[in-house]
Parts: sequence; structure tokens; C-alpha cells
Amino acid sequence: MNNDLNNDQSGMVLGNIDLTQNDNGVPNNTGNQTSMVESLDDSQVLPSNDSLMENNTTGLVMDNTISPVIEQPPQAENVPPQVESVPPQPMPDSQVMNPTPQPQPPQPTPQTGFQPQNAIGTTPPVSLEPEKKPKKPMNKTIFVILVIVALLGVGFGTYYILNYTDLLTKKEDIVIETKNLELELGATLPSTIAEYATITGTNISNCNPVDASEVNVNAVGVYKYTITCGNVSKIGTIAIVDNSELVVQTKTVYKSKGETVTAKEFAALENDGLTYEFVSQSDVDAALASEKGTYPVKLKVSNGTKTNEEEANLVILEYKIKGYVTCEANSQVVDEINASKVTAEKFGIFDDESVSYAGFGYEITTFTFTDATIYKQYEDEFKENGKVTIDGINGITEFSTNSDGASVIRIITELDNNKTLLEYGEENMKDYSSITKYFGKTATGLGYSCSFKKA
Repeated sequence: MNNDLNNDQSGMVLGNIDLTQNDNGVPNNTGNQTSMVESLDDSQVLPSNDSLMENNTTGLVMDNTISPVIEQPPQAENVPPQVESVPPQPMPDSQVMNPTPQPQPPQPTPQTGFQPQNAIGTTPPVSLEPEKKPKKPMNKTIFVILVIVALLGVGFGTYYILNYTDLLTKKEDIVIETKNLELELGATLPSTIAEYATITGTNISNCNPVDASEVNVNAVGVYKYTITCGNVSKIGTIAIVDNSELVVQTKTVYKSKGETVTAKEFAALENDGLTYEFVSQSDVDAALASEKGTYPVKLKVSNGTKTNEEEANLVILEYKIKGYVTCEANSQVVDEINASKVTAEKFGIFDDESVSYAGFGYEITTFTFTDATIYKQYEDEFKENGKVTIDGINGITEFSTNSDGASVIRIITELDNNKTLLEYGEENMKDYSSITKYFGKTATGLGYSCSFKKA
């Protein structure tokens, strides 16, 4: 009986199955059908029916190495398979050859895909890690809105800073402390800004060059200069002073009885920048009223706050001075000092009938330098000592620049009348005519160029 049952079914069925069909041709499943074959171990006993194992070709094949797989019951055509968990029902006594084994809890079998009917084998392992969902890309509209909001934020921040703060417009707190400088007459102006002022609040390299265009280092006085750093400007002062000893060069003045004289006439150089006064005007007036002779005169010479008292000679002559005759020699080269030298003799002429020699004169030597360095050395020597000797000549010294821009030093020496008559001869120094003949460009002259200038 058991063989007939097993041969008529396509699988092993536990329980009762009603094979009758309903009106639609679908078998009625009135009995209890299990969808899963329980695993049996060696302690459990299957029915000892040899035909069961031989004829069950579509059922479950079991051995010690392959786990049992549930085979789906045959499904009616066009009816979806139904899977129900039906509790196991006791088999009829006629079908049980051995005691019924104890039911085991069903083992879950993960389903990862469609299992075809009648498939026999194992289910592939399935990963237990949760599947990561792909990140959803940001919505483009939201992205554009975020960009617009960011731009609006930047714009508002810029507007706020420009209109309600001084972060960008605040000026640097620049402080300029100028120095009141004092420089020696003829000195060179400082070349760096730090020598003029102390600057804080900015780098000194951010400042403009010092504007000292009003300063004249060759004239005593107080001058202004300007320093500008950014939008801040400050004015300072520079005092040009002459702290050297006052150097005064005077000469002898020749007058006739009853003439007048001024203190400035005793200055050897007309443009020496010094102020001259008589210490006693009455003494000078007394000398002018006296007979011919030599009278010492005291002078008060000053330059600013510096004052010297000097003594010069006033010579009273028999006649007035008509003028001066000057005879100039040709230029000579002095290699030792890189200069040229021109010597001139200047003699006083009386305003009398014979226009005779007045008995006094000057030797004027002019050096023109081609080397400015040597000129500067002589200039410094004169400032330090009040005198200078060039090519063996010294006397009243004047420093200047000629029309060609060359540096010139002129030395004036008062001649001793006795030496003059002895050197040139009394017959050659009688009057204007004899002097120009002796020194001039004549057959017997020295070849000098002579000229006359009224007093």
C-alpha cells in the first residue's frame, strides 16, 4: 500500500491531501501539507520501505553530506505557488512502520533569488552586512540657491564694512617728530630721512624725500624743511650757523686831507658778508683832519652774534687819488697744483698835473684750477687757519667762480713802496706814462696789458 502511495506522488508528502478538484479545476488542499522536509539525524528512523527510495526520483535524496532541500509540491497550471507553514500532522497508522520522529524546528533558508522548481543543491551564502544605499545627489536647485545665498552674504558683509566700519578707510596712526637741526655754514645737508625726524606708525620707506628746497647752506639763517609720510606732513627747521672763528681781512685805505671815509672801505673784499663799524668815529675824524701820514683805525667787525675788533691803517696823502693803472702779465701754467696763474701789478695815480705815481700799489695773483679737489683743499685750509699760501704767495685771499664755472682763488698783496722803486726803478715809476711804457707792450716793455680805472 505504501508503494502505491509513493509512486503516485512527485515528492514526499506528510499529512493528508485532498486531490479532488473544485469547479475551476484546481485541486482542493483540504489536507495538511508541509512545505519543508525536516532534517533527520541518524537517531531518527525512516520507513523501511525499499521501494520508497527506489521510486522517489523527483523527491528528496538524502545522504550524510547533502542537506535536505525542500521541494515544492506540484502546482496547478496558471496558479501561483502557495507556500504555507502547516504544522506537521501525525501520519496514519497504516503508513507508519516505526514510531513517529520528534519534529524539529524549521531551519530558515535565506532566499536571494528565484529558486526554480525541482532545484536540488545548496543556496549560495549571503552577506550579512547591510547593503549600503548610494548617496542621493544634491538637488541642482538647492545648490543654486545656496550659491546665491553665499553671494548675498558676501555682498552684505562688504557693504557693512564699507559703510559702518573704518576697517578699510582708517588712516595709519603716523607720528613724525622733526628734529631742529643746526648746520655749519657751507655744510652739506643730511641725506637720510632718519637724520631729519623720528617716524612711527609706518615704515620710513613709505615717506617722501625730504623737501629742503628753501635751505641755503651758504648763508647764515633759519630755514624750514618738510617731511611727508602718507597723508601726514610735518615741518622742521634747520639753522645755518657759522661757529668758526671770524676771519677778517682788511686793507689800507688812502685818503687826502679833509676827505671822508667809511668803515666798509677797510674791508679787503667788498662782498665778504661782514659788518664793519668804527670803534671811535672821533679818532677817524681827527686823522682825516691831520697832515699826511699813517694813522691806525680800530674797527668793530661782526657776523651775526660773532664780533671781532680789528685794526687797519688810514694813510693821509698829499693829493687825491685819480685812479689806478693795472698791468697784467700773460698766463702761466703751474703744474704742481693743476692751475694757471696770472699776475697783475696795480698802482695808485695822483690827481695832479703830472698824474704821478701815488707811492703805493698791489700785486694781484689769480689762480684758476682745473682740479676741483685741490681747490677744495686750499679752501678748507683757509677756513681753518684764516690764511693760505699758494706757489709761495700769501695775502688777502678771495675764493670765487668765474664765468666759465671754474674755481678761482685770488691773492692780493700790498706792495712795499721802497721795494717797488728798487725792483722796477724810480725812473720807470714816476707817473702814469712811464709805468705803462715799462710794463706795456712796447719795444722796451715787459709785454703786460695795461689799463686805467678811475677811483
